[in-house]
Amino acid sequence: LEVAKDAASPEKIAVIDDDIAAFQEIYDMVVTEAAKRRERLPAMQANVDAAQAKYDEAHNRTSGLQAELNKAIDDGASNETIKQLQSEIMSAERREKSCEDDLHRCQRRLESQESVVAKFEANAEKCQTDIDEETAKRDALLDNLKKAQTAYDDACKAYEEAKAAADKATSPEIT
Repeated sequence: LEVAKDAASPEKIAVIDDDIAAFQEIYDMVVTEAAKRRERLPAMQANVDAAQAKYDEAHNRTSGLQAELNKAIDDGASNETIKQLQSEIMSAERREKSCEDDLHRCQRRLESQESVVAKFEANAEKCQTDIDEETAKRDALLDNLKKAQTAYDDACKAYEEAKAAADKATSPEIT
């Protein structure tokens, strides 16, 4: 009983409760931050989708102009028409490259934000694990104290019963 009382002393339980409170505070903070950063993800995904659409449009324009050029060459178009199409293709390729760069920037920003959210969520899970471990530790100490107290009380009761039986057996009336 004394060992259990020492292990589950109010001071030791208070330290564990303080640890639980500290972990809970960190948990609340990181969960809030993860949620705040997660809110940005749909808008960032929309930016990626819009950039992808612009890139696809630019790529299709370049491909369409290239097909036009090939057809013009096959049909024997004038040098001026061919040069005009080549110029348009070069312009379309620059536009496509610019759209591709924008798309990659949007994708990197989204991936970075997703990574940040994942780190906050992992930290929240770690804090929750720490909270659970400390809570289990506290509960085990208090449970052990309760069991020790019950065992002590049972032992005291058995002692009193045995003493009463012994006193009765050695009473003057019995002898």
